[in-house]
Amino acid sequence: MPTTLRPARPEDHAWLSAWLPDAAATAHWAGAAARHPLRSYEWERLLDEGDGRSHVLQDGDEPVAFGQCTVAGPGNLRLCHLIVRPERRRQGWGLALCTRLIDLALAEPTVRALLADVHRQDIAARNLFSKFGFQGLAAAPGNPLLPLRCLLRRPPA
Repeated sequence: MPTTLRPARPEDHAWLSAWLPDAAATAHWAGAAARHPLRSYEWERLLDEGDGRSHVLQDGDEPVAFGQCTVAGPGNLRLCHLIVRPERRRQGWGLALCTRLIDLALAEPTVRALLADVHRQDIAARNLFSKFGFQGLAAAPGNPLLPLRCLLRRPPA
């Protein structure tokens, strides 16, 4: 079955919230203010933040990953709220999701850079982003998040 990337929908809330097993995972993924289980209104708020840039990666009919891009200032998009179905982790789905999201960003001619924040101790996420050329930026001391940036290289016109 083919892999597809489709826009996220409100009804995706049910399966996505099931991927967040506890309060710590929910806060890690959706932000400290989010409660566990993730409420539908919190899901809808996240979709609104994505301004149409929230996507689900499917393997056939099965959702395997979710990711979002948000506007982060002129010429910048932020990759955020990335998650892979727990039983599908470490199988390349995060790489596939990021590849597809970056391809979408490249299709927007005004986007010059992608940003992301990863938890400093999340080595897997740091390694994933480094494959795409993301580099660490300066962060405030004590900040558990490491800001990353990738300048987009576009083919000559």
